[in-house]
Amino acid sequence: MGPDQLGAAHFHTASKPLKEVDIRLPENLVKGAVKLDPNLKKYLSDEFPAESNTNVTWAYVTFDKQNEVLTDLITRLSIELKLPQSERNTYALKFEDRGNDGNGVFLTKENRSLVPQGFILILTASPECYAHNLLGRLRNPSVHTGDLRTTLTELIALCGDISFAAQFMRIGGYDYIFEVIEKGLCADSVSSQSRFLQALLLLMDHPGLLYWSQVSDEFVSKIAENITGRAKQEDNTLLVSSLNIIDLILNSKNEEKMNLVLREVPFESLIRHLEKSDERVILNVLTLMNSLYNKARDHVKSDIVEHLHVTPFRCAIEKSVLRKGKQLDVGIEQQLIIVQRIQLNKLLEKALRIPTEAEIERVFQLKLLHGESSKGMHANVVSEEKRTEFLNFTEAVIQTPPGSLALETILSFVTHYADSIAKISMENSMRSDNNLWSLPLVSVHLVQMLIDILHVVNEPEEGDRLMVLLFKSDRPFLDLFVVLVKLFHRTWREMHASEEDIKKVLAVVRKQINVCLLEKPVTIEKLEELLATHSYPHMKKIWEKERSAKEAEELQSDAVKELREHLRPGIVDLVLKNRKNLLKNGYKFGKLVKSKSMQKGQQFWFWKLDANEKTLICTDCSGTESSSNANSAGNIKIDIADIQRVVAGGEGDFPMSSSTKGKKNANIRGITLEVGDKPDLYHLVTSDEQAINAWCDGINALIGVDKLSIQAQRQVDRFLNIELKMRLLELDHIPNSIEIPPLPTNFDWIPENIANSKISITKV
Repeated sequence: MGPDQLGAAHFHTASKPLKEVDIRLPENLVKGAVKLDPNLKKYLSDEFPAESNTNVTWAYVTFDKQNEVLTDLITRLSIELKLPQSERNTYALKFEDRGNDGNGVFLTKENRSLVPQGFILILTASPECYAHNLLGRLRNPSVHTGDLRTTLTELIALCGDISFAAQFMRIGGYDYIFEVIEKGLCADSVSSQSRFLQALLLLMDHPGLLYWSQVSDEFVSKIAENITGRAKQEDNTLLVSSLNIIDLILNSKNEEKMNLVLREVPFESLIRHLEKSDERVILNVLTLMNSLYNKARDHVKSDIVEHLHVTPFRCAIEKSVLRKGKQLDVGIEQQLIIVQRIQLNKLLEKALRIPTEAEIERVFQLKLLHGESSKGMHANVVSEEKRTEFLNFTEAVIQTPPGSLALETILSFVTHYADSIAKISMENSMRSDNNLWSLPLVSVHLVQMLIDILHVVNEPEEGDRLMVLLFKSDRPFLDLFVVLVKLFHRTWREMHASEEDIKKVLAVVRKQINVCLLEKPVTIEKLEELLATHSYPHMKKIWEKERSAKEAEELQSDAVKELREHLRPGIVDLVLKNRKNLLKNGYKFGKLVKSKSMQKGQQFWFWKLDANEKTLICTDCSGTESSSNANSAGNIKIDIADIQRVVAGGEGDFPMSSSTKGKKNANIRGITLEVGDKPDLYHLVTSDEQAINAWCDGINALIGVDKLSIQAQRQVDRFLNIELKMRLLELDHIPNSIEIPPLPTNFDWIPENIANSKISITKV
């Protein structure tokens, strides 16, 4: 037996197939490792005699996530790791470190289901031991600054855990932090103050332990000092925590605390913080500003809105928050949008107020609005035109909106832009066609337009979007209104409009401003630059492009494509009928003669189709004749039925004279008719491309060849588009398919002779 045979003797095939065995553990059982915390003794009480000679630092364990009692597991592990035992709660398990805080979350019955297969847990001191240890270290008066910083870092890392927070509160940890802040025990160390506040924010974030409405008034006042500048030192991290805490207290639904915050933190004290480059500060300042506005009483809200329009606020927003080249944080943008809505809501109040008759008359009588002399109008001599204009002005103003906002805007316009009004009035009065427009009435319409554009009354469904230019002007609404007045004046001239065209001009102005705002100009000046390029002639080009794009889109819908195919045969027949009519009118072609010179002795013949469309008739003619008598004796008649095909002669398709031995002339164009079974060739010479296409299309249609020239195809498409556009003129929306209604549930209305027949009614 050879070596191969000897080896093979030890292997054999199983007589029965092997059964697959699932060696996976049940879902509730997980295997992993537990590591002993090397800093365990640090957090145990001093009297606890922890063994120092143990070398066991790891244990491997199977954990039943559903049924095993955690205390039993911890006891089993402490024994396996040779730790001293105690009757009180000494040890606990933590998840492995998450993130860079150096601490994990304690394992509890609430989160035990999160333990994964192949876990690594840390056996460490219990939350109670951690709480006692850290609070004791915080209270130790001999702690140096460096040690305090380390202790606070450890505290912050643990404050996010609910188990630790509950124990820390139970032993008075919360109270101690409040005491430190209220008494200013760390007033000399901004860093320590900041860390205490960070820890407090994390501790207070746990539900059911302590609420912001329960803090003392002394605590609120102390935190407010960090914001208003009454504190000795400032730090961005300390400021961020202080702003966050004040905002939480303000929104804690405690009216006493809310009023205290409103007194301790004036709105104007926040503006200076917007100049900082730290985005955390800016975000929290804007958030608190919006909260202060929401909680303030009406008269205080008016003061806040005034502060939003003063130069310090605008400069801080422009130079720091919206500085050029800076990517705006999403959170900051959302808070700015809320500030923007606050400003717009103030305009809304004015827009919804109906002005009195005295207010209306006082504004209308302003001399500057009518371009009158310093003497003004005579009260007793008011022209009929002025009376009509006043009635129209009154009717427009008492609508809400624009209401009192229109009058206020016009008054501000007269106050701050008198020179612009004088210039517009002078140019308006100097028009040669005498087509003037009423500045007071148009101003009201422009205020209403601006209300619509800015969504002053109704917020857009998709939500407000940030308009940066509103934050870069002390009087944004007025400045935008002035831009609209100038734009209306320019567009009026460009349209050569008359009094009855006011609505048309207003519509164009609305389109102009909307198009330019889509480009998101950041300043009023940039908006004016954009409007300068969007003149009325330019807008007409834009509308033409939009109209063409809309028509092209409509023509590509499934329903229109189906209609196009339905209409195409009729249009093709129409084009071919036109071609046949051209053949009936006849055409003078040149003959292909056997001569060395095609220009010498050029001969012509006249071809036409008879009225019955059965015969082609041709006769010789001179170069000066435009037609020929079809009944002359020299006529050649060709039956349409005998024509085999027609070929459009391109360059090089016509043979020259026999002396050139069959070479083709590259300068002659025309068509060739092949007649009869042994075809006779008729060469019809012409350089007119339209005539060649028309005769080829017409003859092909007569002999039943389904072939169109490129020229004819283009004509068919052009006629189709015209027909489709005519049919779609009155349709705003073109459905892609027709909805077929469901079948009726009762068929009793069908006559008996039809109901008893074999005709069946089924769903489509």
